[in-house]
This record gives sequence, structure tokens and C-alpha cells, in this order.
Amino acid sequence: MSYNPVGQRARGEYERKLKERDGDLVKKGIGRLIKVENGKPVPVSIPILFNPRIRYGPRTRKAGEEESSEKKGGRTGPPRQGGGQGKKGDIVKIITGKDKEGKGAGGEGGEDPVYETITRERIARYVEGLELEFLKPGSMLKREGWTYENISKNGPPSLLSTKHTLEESILRQIVFNPDKELVIGDFTEGDLRFRHPKVKYKKDRDAVLIHVRDISGSITKEELDIGYIISYLTNLWIEKCYKGVRNIYVLHNEISWQATEKQYYSVRSTGGTNFTKAYELLLAMLNGKDYQRKEGLEQEILNSAEKDIYVMNITDGEDVTPERAVELLGNVMPHLTRFCYLETASSGWISILINPKGPSKFQQGLIKKFTAEEKSGKIRVYNMSDLDQVDEALKKFYGKKT
Repeated sequence: MSYNPVGQRARGEYERKLKERDGDLVKKGIGRLIKVENGKPVPVSIPILFNPRIRYGPRTRKAGEEESSEKKGGRTGPPRQGGGQGKKGDIVKIITGKDKEGKGAGGEGGEDPVYETITRERIARYVEGLELEFLKPGSMLKREGWTYENISKNGPPSLLSTKHTLEESILRQIVFNPDKELVIGDFTEGDLRFRHPKVKYKKDRDAVLIHVRDISGSITKEELDIGYIISYLTNLWIEKCYKGVRNIYVLHNEISWQATEKQYYSVRSTGGTNFTKAYELLLAMLNGKDYQRKEGLEQEILNSAEKDIYVMNITDGEDVTPERAVELLGNVMPHLTRFCYLETASSGWISILINPKGPSKFQQGLIKKFTAEEKSGKIRVYNMSDLDQVDEALKKFYGKKT
């Protein structure tokens, strides 16, 4: 933190207030710890303390004191304890802007709130508190370094093992010259021993997180914000489980393209909906083919044998060709480690009219075609209408499969 308003000695009390304030927000859901600002999710700033503004008046003159300083307009100095107009037992009250009107323009005053921005690390700790399942990276051999456990008769001078060379020299003298006194340092070429390098591997791999976002005209601003926050928290959790995480952002309406992170979090909803275009783009990445992308972005070539691939698919489910989209997704699914499907539905009356019967045709077809994957937990599906459901959505996507 950059500012400690209560002093170093009272740091513990300040931390307690901070935890208490953001704890109140957590009770309503972790989604309340994040806001969408300038088209990007950022941690909120919450008021922790209120510093009163105290205004001092002129010092009152005591009996017998000369009036010359006040009459002359001289400086009267700071107020002293017991030098005011109050009497013993009077109630002391700080006048704020709510209690007394000022003159001219201005708003409420009297108290200066001290704000603290909740850190990304603190949000990550709250996500951990949801007791999500820790994702285990797939088994892929990655070179961790070199070991020198083996000894060889040949090698470069830099890998000469003095310990093993000395042992060989002593052993040779004992065997071939048992009657002679041992000579330390009597080395022959046959005594030389070298450390033999061996590559050390460990089972580990990095992850790729693909954010697939529906930005068709039927998506409301509330649904966009829900999607942004889920993407932000998903990235936090994947980064907690993997050492290396690569984020790829895919937007689609009636067309699909790879976007930058900035564009993903700031684009407005418009156009029709075609899931097929998004899944065709994913297939192009997996097959090493070219595809449409934002200028300046390099082509992504994904290999599920080298990286664990996660897809976070966010949409309202209103697709023009749901059957075709489900069929095409069947070609993508074998390459994925997990496919998370979030279907948003705003609590507004327009969304209720569009989708009054619950799950979309695409979602119904998805579960029907991939029944085994849904039971095993490879496919996770959740329907969400407001920010209060963020915690449950994360548990559904990354919690233990019951």
C-alpha cells in the first residue's frame, strides 16, 4: 500500500478495517470486488477510513493579556489545550457538510475518505477460498536442468571428478603395488574419471486459455460485464495452477476473429450470432491454418500434446445454426483439457422474452452430444443472470466434480 493514514503503529487496525470492508463485499459475491472501467475489469477501491477536517479558530485572550497582538492584526499562534470557548462536560461535535450549509458552490465536506484498491493478489486469495479443484498440468516431459550422477572414463577437463580420480589412483596402487607406500597424487591417465552429464526432466506443461466471447447485438451491457469478470477470475485461477499461461481472445458475432486483450474488454455488442465461425477459427489454430485476426497479432498454432488447452465460452446461447455448431465443436473437443460454457441471461424483461424457457437449443444439443464429457467434468455448463452468481459459476467450472 502506498499510504498508511493511521501511522505505522496502528497498521494492524488498518488491515483489520480493510479486511472487514472487502469481506462485506465478498459476502455478496467475489464479482463485487471487480468493476468494469474503460472496458476492462479492474479491482474496486473501497473507503476504509474517514479523516475529519478540523478547522481551528483564533486563540482566545486570557485575563490580563494585552490586546495589542489582536488589534495590530498580529499572528495569534496555534490553539492551545483548554484555550477554547467550551466548558467541561460540553459535547464535542465535528461539523460536516451534512450538518451545516456553506455559502456559494460546493458539495458535502467535512470528511475525507481514504480509499484502498483491493489488490489482484487479495482477489486471488478469495478465489482460493472457494475451495476450487487445483488443476493438475498434464504429463509432459520438460527439461529442468542437468544432473551428473554417472561417472565416465572420458570427458572434458572441466568435468574432471577429483574425488573419483583419487579413489581410482589409491585402488590401483593397492592392487598392483601392495608393498609400496601409498602416494597421494600419483595419477595415471587410466585413473582419470569424469562426471557424465544427463538431462533432467520433470512432468509439467504450460496452459493456453482461450476466451471465446459472443458480442452479438442481443448481448446486454450487464451480460458483457458478467462475461468480462468471469474471464478475469478464470485467468486468475488458471495462473494459480500453471507456471505459464497464454491467453488468447476470440470475438464473434456473424463473423469471428482473434482480438487483442484491450479490444476483447472494450468492444460493444453488435451484429448477429454464429458459433460456427468461432469454432472454425479454433480448428484453424489447432491445424496450423491461417485465420482472421487483429492487425499486429501473430498466428497461433496450438498443439494439445504440448500444452493444456482450456476454453471459456461466454454467450447468451442465441445461435442461428446450433446443430451445425455442436457438430463442429465435436472436432475441437478431443484437443481440449476442459470446455467451460457460460450462458448469460440478463434479469431484464427483454432477455426474458428472448429466452423464456431456460437453456438454449445450443446448450441442449451440447449436453446431449457430449454426455460422457459432461459427466466426467471435461465439459462444464452454467447459466448465469447476475453478478451474485459469480461464486457459483467458478465452483461449477473449476470445483470438484460430484
